[in-house]
Amino acid sequence: MKHKIKQLFLVNNKVKEPTFAETFTASANQVGISTTQLSSLDCGYYYSRKKHECILCYKGKKLSLDRTAWFIRRWAPSEDATALLALFLELHHVPFTDAKANTAHEIRTSKLSQTFQLAAGDCASPSTWVVPIKSFSDFKDKIIRDLAFPIVVKGRGGLGQRVWKCDSETALVKQVTVLKNEMGDDLLIFQEFIRNEGDIRVVVFQNKIIAAISRSSTTGFLNNVSQGGIAAGTTITNEEKALAKRAAKAVNLELAGVDIVRSTSGPLIFEVNKAPDISSFDEAAGFNIAEKILTQYIDSLR
Repeated sequence: MKHKIKQLFLVNNKVKEPTFAETFTASANQVGISTTQLSSLDCGYYYSRKKHECILCYKGKKLSLDRTAWFIRRWAPSEDATALLALFLELHHVPFTDAKANTAHEIRTSKLSQTFQLAAGDCASPSTWVVPIKSFSDFKDKIIRDLAFPIVVKGRGGLGQRVWKCDSETALVKQVTVLKNEMGDDLLIFQEFIRNEGDIRVVVFQNKIIAAISRSSTTGFLNNVSQGGIAAGTTITNEEKALAKRAAKAVNLELAGVDIVRSTSGPLIFEVNKAPDISSFDEAAGFNIAEKILTQYIDSLR
């Protein structure tokens, strides 16, 4: 065998097909492979900015990926959680079944998976936990320990919407409780708060820097122009240009709005937007951004 398997994980089978799971486990045991059944809705993912490493946890406990293989079944209501698990395994070169089907999902361009794709692409970002809402209680203590308050909570959505800053454990639990009632089995992002005086939106198209715009808030912690932030044209360093290009490549986007923050430890990626707001930045940039993108696209076709 090219990959000597010591541990086999059977994902999302226990409830729907218990007989299959029992037979599968017995067969694996006969050839000396131990098995563990788990649900993707009990898996959480952590990226450490300081260590620049990613870990996978099950019910709050770290799992080793060494010499493991994963037999994955993707069923509702765990489709998103399963797609994230499959993508995480792919990024860490761990074998799993039906790779094309299990990773052919919008999770690739979702904020839920970006941190881990960015880490694989050598792009630093704030420390982050991604956890299914239903399993928040299993991960709460680790989230608080690893991120410290204030903690930024993100749900699905763009333009700076569905983002909250929680300054205490009470506020965090209250916010998650509200979201649990709204979102059911969805996943949430918990992120380290990086103090800043603004961020930079870098528009990248086909590995070229199209524009760089600084954004700063006048009303709160969100710098988004759609949330009242102020935009202005700016220049960025060669390091920041290279980082923006790597970020777009890491999440496999030709057109990307890469949000960079200048921190005390160097530039970090806040987020990569797959459908970045373009026209509202024309005045700040001093030129028509869409026109420049179109020119670049036409040139690439010649």
